[in-house]
Amino acid sequence: NFLSKKDYEQNDLINQIYNDCNDINKSTIQNTIQTLFKNSISIKGCPTNLEIYFLSLIQPESQLIKFISNKQLLIQLGLEKWYAQATFSVQEYCKFRFMLDPDVQNLSEPQIKQLSEQYQLILNSIKNQNQAQLQQAFTNFLNTNQNLKESNIYRLRMFVVLICYYEYFNKCQPCPVILNSIDSWISQQLRLEPKEKTIYKFIAQGPQKVADDIDTLLYSFSLESRQDKQFDCSTANIIINCLAIAIGLPKDSTHFYTNIFNPAALHQKKIPGSAHGDRCCYDCGFQIDGSRLLSQGSPPIMGNHIYSRLAINTLVWAPLSLCTIVDSEAGLHAYKNNYHFLNYVADAQVGGKKRKRTELEQYRFYVFSRAQAFFTLMDIDQEAITKGLSNNLFITESLLQIWLIGDNQGNPLNKPACMRSVFNDGGSVVEYENLIKINAFDKVQNQLENYKKPYQEMVKRSAPIVSSLLEMKNEQSKYLLSLFPSIEILKDNLANSKENIKFIRQFNQQFERLRSLKYLSQITNFYNLISDLLSFKLTKEQFMKFTLKECVELLKNEVEDENEKKNLEESVNEFKRCWEEIRNILLELEGYPDQQIDRRFE
Repeated sequence: NFLSKKDYEQNDLINQIYNDCNDINKSTIQNTIQTLFKNSISIKGCPTNLEIYFLSLIQPESQLIKFISNKQLLIQLGLEKWYAQATFSVQEYCKFRFMLDPDVQNLSEPQIKQLSEQYQLILNSIKNQNQAQLQQAFTNFLNTNQNLKESNIYRLRMFVVLICYYEYFNKCQPCPVILNSIDSWISQQLRLEPKEKTIYKFIAQGPQKVADDIDTLLYSFSLESRQDKQFDCSTANIIINCLAIAIGLPKDSTHFYTNIFNPAALHQKKIPGSAHGDRCCYDCGFQIDGSRLLSQGSPPIMGNHIYSRLAINTLVWAPLSLCTIVDSEAGLHAYKNNYHFLNYVADAQVGGKKRKRTELEQYRFYVFSRAQAFFTLMDIDQEAITKGLSNNLFITESLLQIWLIGDNQGNPLNKPACMRSVFNDGGSVVEYENLIKINAFDKVQNQLENYKKPYQEMVKRSAPIVSSLLEMKNEQSKYLLSLFPSIEILKDNLANSKENIKFIRQFNQQFERLRSLKYLSQITNFYNLISDLLSFKLTKEQFMKFTLKECVELLKNEVEDENEKKNLEESVNEFKRCWEEIRNILLELEGYPDQQIDRRFE
């Protein structure tokens, strides 16, 4: 509700609706769900199937963990047999894969395996809380391989932030060995600038008490929020993950560093995700209407793929939230004086009922609320629900993929040419967006099942009873939303008559054809990518006659960066693979006049 002036004006009404919802008699909900389970279908096996189906719809998985850990609620709903006193924290979904227990990780990727080993080494050194030993461990780490020294410095900067935050800050503890060394040898070894030292100290000192929750940004990092088991720290976690990537790469590699440490540099510049003009750095470039439709950009932003746009918007506003913690005066000055940057901040006073917000708190509320809004919308997006996407996991894994691109296999000083921290023109932003879309967002979506496995393994170890639920959720994510919780319910409903056997056979035949739909998103994404890249590059004659192969060759000649050429070739090959899969499933392309079988994709 924090994306336009109109939404702000509706805020009091929205709050009233929330209050009305809270007043609903809980027994009404309880009786309704129990009636559903007991009376909706009375055939053999269905009550259990309905319970599994009901639980499997709880999105994301982190919320499912909370749900089955709430014994009182489960008893009220008649689902007490699903109770599991899970030791798995939902915070784990915000951790990068290399931070997880090595026993649950898939270490077949060499880079992830190396990161995991390095992270565990630094983690154990910090946990010892011995300053002399830690200094020696840092020195040994940096001198392990002189060819990777630059990369190791940035990795160490990233590791220290993540360890201090997830192992100490989120557990309501300071990290003395880091806090007491920041102004001396740590600053020297990690090449920390003054503003960078400030944020390291902020994290290493642990969460602090705050007077109230009016300053929503500070409260999300407060001791009170960490002690409140019902408070969702996910947005704060994602902000710190953005910080880790920002300082884990050279400062000119990503927009994260500028948004956090130098927001004044955004004055009259361009910014990823903005739909205003040619990606102008204005807040009105990030608006959404009541139907959750984002403003259209020109050229289209990331092929106008809604989930990707919500993700890039989150990754713009989340790091912007942190700049006033790094330097409140400089951050506020940038918020106020960057041309046409923030236009509706006065409306951010709405909601400050305990006391009026100060000017700094208003700006913090405004920026932080936008980050929260886009991040939350990712979790209720229909595509996310269908595919079983978790906004925590998706953003965290995408950030890791961005870091891997920038690290360039241990050579961060030779990053791809389109990676930068400040954008002077719309074309450079589009190149940057496409890099993130193809190599981070699309990659995570296409390989989501593999990336989820270590997290799900941790859940299963913590609460074995949810294994069947996770397996069902994984299976559901491969197909369209179905009227049937599972094929077993369909079988239970049908007797073994000849007519019903014929029905099942026909159903299975059509279900096989539906497999082709899972390739539709990749083909659509490729079409949008090619359309974006070819925008204003073809004559009318070329547009009418060029084959896909000729279009790709034209683009290869125009693209100078070798990494971008490689990415383009990989996208073409992925498109060809998907098309071949579809052709093998469907055999013929129905709807064409000649009904030609095995039509070549060209």
